[in-house]
Amino acid sequence: MDDYQHLLRPRTSVIVQDAGLWRRMGAFIIDILIIDIFVTAPMTPVFEPMLRRMQESTVTTMTYTNMELAAVLLIFTIAWIYFSLFEYLLGQTPGMMLMRLRAQGPRGITHMLLRNSFLLPFFPFIILWAIEPFAIGFWRRSVLEHITGTRTVHEQHIIA
Repeated sequence: MDDYQHLLRPRTSVIVQDAGLWRRMGAFIIDILIIDIFVTAPMTPVFEPMLRRMQESTVTTMTYTNMELAAVLLIFTIAWIYFSLFEYLLGQTPGMMLMRLRAQGPRGITHMLLRNSFLLPFFPFIILWAIEPFAIGFWRRSVLEHITGTRTVHEQHIIA
């Protein structure tokens, strides 16, 4: 009697393809909002004096206190660890979950740290802020994904 039950269940298939720029940007914005709410918002007292100096200053160059620089560096480091750990442990960040994206390929912690190194605010990595969107737009893979052998894919579930 159970032999025909599998015929009555809906059939689903999954189409896996490289994620596009817009879907990735949506996931990234969601993740940055999460970081902003839980990490950056509690640090606003550190940045208030800097914002006041920026509003009052007519000079184009700004000076920053050690506390402000340390806070900015801490935020970038937490963001780097946030992305790397979620992708290492779950294969996707909360933003990627909402956009149905997943990281595929080698999932070692060093691969994920290198894959997300574009978040670091240091010289060679800052160049990636401009290069990565173009690489994703042209090849649907980032430069760091090519280096680490990983890829970000969109999983589309189709019920037939």
